[in-house]
Amino acid sequence: QRAAESPAFDASLVRSLYDVYVRMLRPFGEALTDIERIGVQLDGALLRRIQLCAETDRDSLLASVREWAVAHTGAPDAARINFDSAKQLQDWLFGAEGDVVKFEVENTEGEVLEGRSRPLKYRTVCVPALG
Repeated sequence: QRAAESPAFDASLVRSLYDVYVRMLRPFGEALTDIERIGVQLDGALLRRIQLCAETDRDSLLASVREWAVAHTGAPDAARINFDSAKQLQDWLFGAEGDVVKFEVENTEGEVLEGRSRPLKYRTVCVPALG
């Protein structure tokens, strides 16, 4: 409604920043306060469905990237890279080609080091950098 009342921006009518404020910013501010007062309705059920779909898509795409990483590097441990870690991704993607990048990962396999009786909580994996 207010947009129809205010004429389109005409540079010849602007002589100062105050003119910009009066013609553009004040009506914009009023529109924002109207939105804040009235609110914006959201469909919660639709948002939950979209979230579930996005999470499923993310999981399947992440699995594809892990498979690609293992096939491309030839290292089974490449599937253990933490794709939520910017540091690990940076080291792996931009490390010099031929370098080996070491990551600490949770020892879900229960691997026991020589000379120890119990498995460590974390273990080190080595993955070739893509460079």
